[in-house]
Amino acid sequence: MPGPGTSSPVVWGDKLFLTAEVRAEGRTELLRLDAKSGAIKWSRSIDGGDYQTHKFNNLASGTPCVTEKLVLVGWLDVASEHAKLTAFTHDGDRVWTTDLGLHHSQHGVSFNPVASGDRVFINHAHMGGGFTAAYSLEDGKRLWTSPNPDGAKTSYVAPLVRDLDGTDAKEVIQVGELIGMIGFDYETGAIN
Repeated sequence: MPGPGTSSPVVWGDKLFLTAEVRAEGRTELLRLDAKSGAIKWSRSIDGGDYQTHKFNNLASGTPCVTEKLVLVGWLDVASEHAKLTAFTHDGDRVWTTDLGLHHSQHGVSFNPVASGDRVFINHAHMGGGFTAAYSLEDGKRLWTSPNPDGAKTSYVAPLVRDLDGTDAKEVIQVGELIGMIGFDYETGAIN
């Protein structure tokens, strides 16, 4: 690997995806390996810049999300102080990048996107408040957002998508220190 990383590896068929940091160059590498042999098939750079993290954190701490067609990676653009979400194909082609807005944290950025159906859900909770949101897998456009209250703290908890018993509806569950546990309507983001 080109450097350390604390994200979890994600497997799709015979493809294994993971991230690693190259701290001296301020970049995160998304790698695709052959799940059987471990051979590196490709590596793509995400140039975010170097920033202060907790001593147990690094630039490659958020776990990628993999769907049938895409690999989604969260990262921080140091120049703008904005968190970003980028989608790649399984072959490593960049499809889209969406700007999640300012991210203020003393430990660094680390969020784990969660895909379901035609959308991806993000917990972008940080010292500046942040939000829970849904984005289109097709083009990265925001579908809905629910802001956290002022004073909310950084949270690295991934959203949970669940089926509502006895219905065809789904719900997105998010937890945080000041928000407790909240259920959001899958389609609209309204608080259930």
